[in-house]
Amino acid sequence: MTRRRWALLATTLIAATALTAALVYFRGIPGQTRQHESVGAQAETLRAAFNADIADVRVLALVSPTCGACLRGASDMQTGVFAPISDPRLRGYIVWVPKLGGHENNVGQATHTVADPRASHYWDADGFLVHAYDRTLRLGQDAWDIYLIYPPGVRWDDIQPPAPAYWMTQLGDTEAAALNKSVFADHARRMLGQV
Repeated sequence: MTRRRWALLATTLIAATALTAALVYFRGIPGQTRQHESVGAQAETLRAAFNADIADVRVLALVSPTCGACLRGASDMQTGVFAPISDPRLRGYIVWVPKLGGHENNVGQATHTVADPRASHYWDADGFLVHAYDRTLRLGQDAWDIYLIYPPGVRWDDIQPPAPAYWMTQLGDTEAAALNKSVFADHARRMLGQV
């Protein structure tokens, strides 16, 4: 691809993200606001929920409530994973992180993107998981706009989160696959024994 096409692609992506964010800010995301809670200083609240659901397949997303791409990714979890997979053994943890100027007061509107009752919403005020998952995934950068799947039986006993069985991202410069809701859902189905 030529340098000019790369520049055009980058400009288009930036404009689309800005437009999505502006639409969310000015018009809001349709839907009903879901409750959210703090992950805790070292993710102890989230860790307890994760371990309580040890018999289930668990989807965890770290996303910013003010990032257009993140909101689209969270929406992909709803429309591409939770909506088509009705299995009650599928659980979700949507962790909203303070990236791109995101604050807790932005979370309520953002929770509209994942309405499924099997998904719980959290706020990571200090960005603890942004740094913890950087170490777990060996990213070399803040971990956000990432989507992870854990099979049954995986426990989170240490402060550091366990490595996922599979993950995707919308971050650049990683070895992980780019988020594709169909591929992600296929991995969830395999872990549920549906494929």
